[in-house]
Amino acid sequence: MSGALAAIAGNFRTEAVVAAAPVPGGHIHRSWRVETPAGAFLLQRLNRRVFPRPELVMENVARVTGHLGGPLRLVPTLAGEAAHVDAAGEWWRLYEFIEGAVTRDTVTSAADAYAAARAFGEFQRRLGGYAGPRLHATIPGFHDTPRRLAAFEAAVRADRAGRAAGCRAEIEALLARRALAPV
Repeated sequence: MSGALAAIAGNFRTEAVVAAAPVPGGHIHRSWRVETPAGAFLLQRLNRRVFPRPELVMENVARVTGHLGGPLRLVPTLAGEAAHVDAAGEWWRLYEFIEGAVTRDTVTSAADAYAAARAFGEFQRRLGGYAGPRLHATIPGFHDTPRRLAAFEAAVRADRAGRAAGCRAEIEALLARRALAPV
């Protein structure tokens, strides 16, 4: 086990780490499963290239997980914060590990797509009652649908990979809903 990971985990309100292993997959943050006598935890180092303002990410995470309750729980630092910032300026967070949870990097079946959509819908439903402080936009323009549509249209016109002809029906179906972009 990495002594550095044990030292990072030692900044959170949990017992000493006795084992750690990388968690494969994921597209944004680096993750490790850490074991303590009290149980397992998920330690994550936030990707500051994707999220240049990690303090805003962690404020959002703390607000949302606090509102939702349930199994996804942040473990506070010894100072009572939602995240630890190390000497190199890296941001770390620790969650209680959810045994039996499954993640998918890609959808391999209609059942997977349905389960993901259902989970997202349930998340939105439960978040609907959130009345706390406004959440931060952590990636400027990320939810700017008109801008994304314009980028999509430019990519279709450029067709640098030569694949647009093979998915013309899908492209037209999306473009037929163009009026929904600013909604």
